[in-house]
Amino acid sequence: MFQAFYEGVLKVGQQFIECAVEGAQQVLGVLCPWSRSDRGDLGGRGKRRARQGRPITLSARQKRLLEKLLRCPTTPQRIVKRSRIILALAAGRTPKEIARALGTTAMTVYKWWARWFRESSVISQAERQEANDRRFSAFLTQRLQVTYRRGTPATLSPEQLV
Repeated sequence: MFQAFYEGVLKVGQQFIECAVEGAQQVLGVLCPWSRSDRGDLGGRGKRRARQGRPITLSARQKRLLEKLLRCPTTPQRIVKRSRIILALAAGRTPKEIARALGTTAMTVYKWWARWFRESSVISQAERQEANDRRFSAFLTQRLQVTYRRGTPATLSPEQLV
């Protein structure tokens, strides 16, 4: 009798854990839409597999112009690093590998991965419309820059200051 009770409690506990895991995967799917649901699978030697997202696809022209940015001596180093991140993601490398190779964090790689996806439709449209490589390269450089804000956002309007 005690054995049946114990098995019943064990079965309910397993169902609860399965529901909790499924709910957590759904939440992660909402928070990280670029990642796949296989993040918990174990690979090879018992280590977790690197998180894989949708691969970045670059046109031949985009790849050529990003590589040209790398070779240009006047390109700011932050643009060079971001170009290397995008090119490495397009080559199929994992974010952790890229972060290690470039001396940055995986979070930075994920950030630029997400930004590139967000801007990919705009970039593709601009590529179709712009025949001049120089202007399209300037457009790509603009997409790789961050709009800087000076300090914290204002809490008072100009009218309140007067």
